[in-house]
Amino acid sequence: RESSRLKNLRVVYPRPLASKDNRERTPRPLRLGRIDAGYAYEREYCHYMVIVPANQSLEVEVHVEGATAPDVFACMFNRNPTSEAHTWRELGGREEQVILTIERTDPALHPGALFIGVYSLHETAFLVSARVREDPSDIGRYYQRCCRLLQLKLYAEAARDADACLKLQPSFAKAHFAKGRALYFLQEYEAAFAQYDAGLKAEAN
Repeated sequence: RESSRLKNLRVVYPRPLASKDNRERTPRPLRLGRIDAGYAYEREYCHYMVIVPANQSLEVEVHVEGATAPDVFACMFNRNPTSEAHTWRELGGREEQVILTIERTDPALHPGALFIGVYSLHETAFLVSARVREDPSDIGRYYQRCCRLLQLKLYAEAARDADACLKLQPSFAKAHFAKGRALYFLQEYEAAFAQYDAGLKAEAN
């Protein structure tokens, strides 16, 4: 799996203002595509709620720095999921991140509120995010995002999306040109011109 973009963040983690025994149990809202900085007390749950769109797979990611990742539980019932009450789970291990993936074909997944529980054996700060999982066969989405990344001057990320297009359709001329542009601004000139040539050949055919 590719390394998470969360690893590059530098965040000052907030410690909860409430005491351990008096923390609010209401799920904290989590927006798709946003990253929330959280704090877990030892052997206690942090609860979140995110709105799931229709016909989309979902990924919930939790990342910590310098510690093992916590466990993640999720369900679509109006309750806070725990190790005893959940539909999906992904247990943390020795890695610094854990990713819970829920496929859109899962019969238990439907549009609406998804409740998430983050549990740690140790008092720890963490980052949590929920995002729609990209369809690995959707060339158009990769190409559109690649073009947007080029506009934002995020050339390394644009080159990766162009690569994803070309893995699915090697003869996609526009993806060759987009990758060439990204590589050019990354100062990889020979590789960039090779992509331009490949795009011209693909157009000719």
